[in-house]
Amino acid sequence: MKKVNHRINVLLAVIGLLVAVGVSFFIVDYQRAQQNKRPLFAVEVAHYADGGTREYIGLGYKVIAYASLTTA
Repeated sequence: MKKVNHRINVLLAVIGLLVAVGVSFFIVDYQRAQQNKRPLFAVEVAHYADGGTREYIGLGYKVIAYASLTTA
C-alpha cells in the first residue's frame, strides 16, 4: 500500500511541475506579446504571405503575431 501511495505522490508532483512550467511559459510569452515581441517558449508553426503574420504554438496556448501590408 505504501508503494502505491508513493507512486501517486510522485505522479502528482510531476503533473504539478508541468502545470507550473506551462503557466510560467504562458505568462512570459503573454507579456512579450503585449510588447509586440516574439514569444520565447512557443514554436512557430505557420508564416503567412500577407505581410508577415506568424503563428506560434506553446504548451496549451497559441500566439498569432499579425502583420499587414500598408500602402504608402
